[in-house]
Amino acid sequence: MNEATQSLMGQPPGPAHSPETALPPEETLKRFAAVLASRDDESAFRQELVDLARAQTGARAAVLMESMSGGDPKAIAVAAAANVSTGFSAAQEVRALVGRSLKEEHSLQTGLKIEGATHILLGVGFKPEDNASPLMLLLLLGPGKAPFVGPIFTILHLLTRAFAERDQLSKTEIFESGFMQATLLVDLFSRASLAPTLSEAVSIVSREIRQFVNCSRVAIGLGTGTRLRVEGMSGFAKVEGRSHGTRLIASAMREAMGLEKTVAWPPVEEADTQIWPATDQTELLEAFAVKQTITIPLVTAEGRTVGAWMFLFKGGEPFTMRKFALMEAATLHASSLLDLIRRGKPTGIRGAIHRFWVNASRFKKIAIATITAIVAVLLLIPVPHNVSAPCEVQPKTMRQVAAPFDGVLEEVFVKPGDHVERDQLLANLDGKEVGWRHAQALAEREMAVKKRDLARTTSRDVAEIQMAQLEADAAAVKVDLLEYQKEHLDIRAPIEGFVISGSLERSKGVPVSMGQKLFEVAPVDTMYLEIAVADSDINWVEQGMDLSLRLEARTREKYDAVIREVYPVSEVKDSENVFICLAEIDNEDAALRPGMRGRVKIHSGYRPLGWILFHKPWDFVRLHL
Repeated sequence: MNEATQSLMGQPPGPAHSPETALPPEETLKRFAAVLASRDDESAFRQELVDLARAQTGARAAVLMESMSGGDPKAIAVAAAANVSTGFSAAQEVRALVGRSLKEEHSLQTGLKIEGATHILLGVGFKPEDNASPLMLLLLLGPGKAPFVGPIFTILHLLTRAFAERDQLSKTEIFESGFMQATLLVDLFSRASLAPTLSEAVSIVSREIRQFVNCSRVAIGLGTGTRLRVEGMSGFAKVEGRSHGTRLIASAMREAMGLEKTVAWPPVEEADTQIWPATDQTELLEAFAVKQTITIPLVTAEGRTVGAWMFLFKGGEPFTMRKFALMEAATLHASSLLDLIRRGKPTGIRGAIHRFWVNASRFKKIAIATITAIVAVLLLIPVPHNVSAPCEVQPKTMRQVAAPFDGVLEEVFVKPGDHVERDQLLANLDGKEVGWRHAQALAEREMAVKKRDLARTTSRDVAEIQMAQLEADAAAVKVDLLEYQKEHLDIRAPIEGFVISGSLERSKGVPVSMGQKLFEVAPVDTMYLEIAVADSDINWVEQGMDLSLRLEARTREKYDAVIREVYPVSEVKDSENVFICLAEIDNEDAALRPGMRGRVKIHSGYRPLGWILFHKPWDFVRLHL
């Protein structure tokens, strides 16, 4: 093996090599693997590659210099053998050479006097990225390396090529990782969209995301504020909304949505301001036997919050910032796609109808569409609209029979419901007391007359004569009153008709006072219908409308009438607010009795069948909602 080859490939196994000899092959592979492992850290990658360049070529020193805008290049990574200074890189001559080479984009090879000996300075420039500052990797070779400048220059070019390809490699891996993530998410949400219900779709998403992030559980809640609902959780076929654990998760999600921040418990120190500490969730950790929770709001690209999801980590599956990067990468896509799934999979009755329609065959869909069209046409057909209301038969006119004076009821000859003629005897009062008082009044009148006559003949006192005359007149009036009472002891019907009220059969011998109502008598040849129309229906009732009547006591017979009057003011009847309408009805056969009850149907014109069926529920909804 010649010296050049030995310098490039390294010395064979044996005593330790000197600082200016190349690395052995196995050591070269280890060092190169260390360089690749550190490519995620920019500064560590540069330092490892500079160290590898010096060790691989046996150079006394290796320096990575960066061109500075408006100034000379500066060293950003250095490596040197023991007892070798890298101060040469700060020399004005070297900085000028490097700057000129970078500007002219060519390599550098020159001799450099150090400590009286001629050293060789090699440099290769490159750009790690299109918009980055140009860099140059310099090697300081000792005098003994002059015969191997060519091979070392080749190694230097290869190493700088590794620098240049490093960022492209990282970008390629990022793109590949992003593509794989996007492919996974698209596949995931495609399968979720095929689920029959929203809860099943969310369960699929939570289960797959749990594997994607490598955590213990994933819970997903949709909605805002008090309407937030935990729709799915990995590991659970169905989420019980009223369970204690579900309520704790929902509370944590509402906190994250309120703050519009990612929150964690316990707090994550290395996250700085990316993850905020949540309120104490120790109870939640104990409920699910986990060590860490991360809750992230689900916000769409339009800035609309549609829910939140929570990641739970056990001790065996610890939380890392790399996992957090995966969570953040999936959150934006998940927010929009979960919102679309929720909109496309309604719940409740609407969801049941949607699932039925999606799963229905073509024949069923045609049949349903045909039936729907027929029903819609039927609902538009005008049909008679009838307003139903309770009614009560009342007499057109009514006369009350009262006691003419204070007395005692002696005999009653009629009861309610009896037909009576005009002046028919209804009852009479006891006349014994009236007779006694009448006899007494006659005697008092005779005494007063004699006293008056005596005063006129014997006395000349005018006042005395006038007082006697007044006493005689008062006695005569009392006699007339008692004679009137004797003549009106019989109580008679004022008109022909039926006794409406006055059940006095058990009141014989009971004193009555003047003006006390004893009987009500009403004619029944013409009756009134007192109709109680609910206030919700009064808008459809007008004077002059026809109606039909059926009575509870005479259900086989149907009567017709016309509304004569509608009271403008409502009243409360049977705990309901109603408007009273009056209708007149003939009763020549006296079949209708006062107090009979029934129902009427007021014919208020024609309206669409759909309006008749649904206007009351619609009015109720508008009134109460």
